Amino acid sequence: MPKPPNFLPIVAALLAATPAAAQLISPRLLDDGANKAPGGVAALLIPAEGRRLPALPGAVALEDGSLLARLTPAALEGLAASGTLAYAMPQQPVLPPDDLPEAAPGLASKSVGITARPAGGRGIRIGLIDFGRIAPDNPARARLVGEQRAGPTAASSHADQVLRIAHAHAPEAEFLVALLPAAPTEQDVLDAADWLAGQGARIINFSGASYGGRRDGRSPIDRLADRLAADGRLFVTTAGNDARRSWSGPLVDRDGDGLADLPAGGLWVQASGGAVQIQLTWDDWGPVARRLPLGPFDLDLELLAEDGRLIRAAAHRRGLIGEPVESIAISLPPGRYRLRLPVRASGPGQPLVQIVATGAVTALLPSVAEHSIAIPGTSRSALTVGAADPARGGPAPYSGRGPTLDNRAKPDLLAIATAPGREGTSYAAPRIAGLAARLWSAQPDLPLAALRAAVLAAAASEGE
Repeated sequence: MPKPPNFLPIVAALLAATPAAAQLISPRLLDDGANKAPGGVAALLIPAEGRRLPALPGAVALEDGSLLARLTPAALEGLAASGTLAYAMPQQPVLPPDDLPEAAPGLASKSVGITARPAGGRGIRIGLIDFGRIAPDNPARARLVGEQRAGPTAASSHADQVLRIAHAHAPEAEFLVALLPAAPTEQDVLDAADWLAGQGARIINFSGASYGGRRDGRSPIDRLADRLAADGRLFVTTAGNDARRSWSGPLVDRDGDGLADLPAGGLWVQASGGAVQIQLTWDDWGPVARRLPLGPFDLDLELLAEDGRLIRAAAHRRGLIGEPVESIAISLPPGRYRLRLPVRASGPGQPLVQIVATGAVTALLPSVAEHSIAIPGTSRSALTVGAADPARGGPAPYSGRGPTLDNRAKPDLLAIATAPGREGTSYAAPRIAGLAARLWSAQPDLPLAALRAAVLAAAASEGE
């Protein structure tokens, strides 16, 4: 017999103990060191039914009336007390997919497979949203017509490599680059895309990834891709590099011990030494028609040493409203670490549990490649690019793959994914952005749907 749902008594206790305004603010938002930015905490603000949120400096408005904004904890609490706020949760961080340190044997020469095209892309502007800096000797600088920095950038060559690849595949295109700040969130990506669109970019490439939101096509960056498509612009993005660092499975606790059932031998993080981010989500976001993250399930995330000692736990109480997310950020020495998922509350059904470990992690053991596609590769409108494995055919072992949570096939296509000394889907996407620019340059009046079809056909024939 399955255990009866035990969520409602917990909700009643929480409501009795927590001030009404505080119930509207995710506890993850106000954690020390979590989601902090120079302007305060970075939040997704959902308005109360029939109400409109006030105008906030620098905020980005979404189509459903929600806002992405940065504000102080005091301002956030005042907003919660005003009656206009239904719920506030953290904006999701975005990051470049971790580079694989070296190209796999037999693929290193393919870094020159970024071979320059004799011509192509004239009259098309490609916008890049990316991380790090552009080197002074980048050959694309001669075609760079605009560059924006939202703040101090990371010391990384990621953007430089992406620009080189896009330029090599569309040498006559013009380029715009929006460089993200060192710790970007969804709002930074939307701001960058709006700037690129305002500067005339017809193709926008984002070689970045996020895993802490709903991977069903309805995250704010997913909806950005939809909006750009509605405006006739092509949004190209990556599938992510975490198929070997992901695990997913239905939430069950067959023996009733209060722990989610994981593989028989346990679920292990193989750390290489350094900063690690472990993200747990479970598919319990509430009915499709609602914006609020409502649902009866509440899980915790625990990281244990190989000898069973508890190292770190993420155990936020979800309450009546709350995003189904827990995360741990920690620096770990090399070794194996075990994951455990206490089930604090449950209900009917078996939501899909997803775990991804990024940073100094070589693998989750065991890993599950399915459902490892990154946001915004989950967008319906994005052209999502995975990494090809020419030696064996099909996707590279690390390349993110679907289906999405709403059971759509992703990625849309595969491409060679290398840069000198490195590989990763970050370097597959700009190849396709360059290909799209060449095709659109040859037929400038081609509608977006026809362009997508032409890109898919050309990529297959050219071995992009």
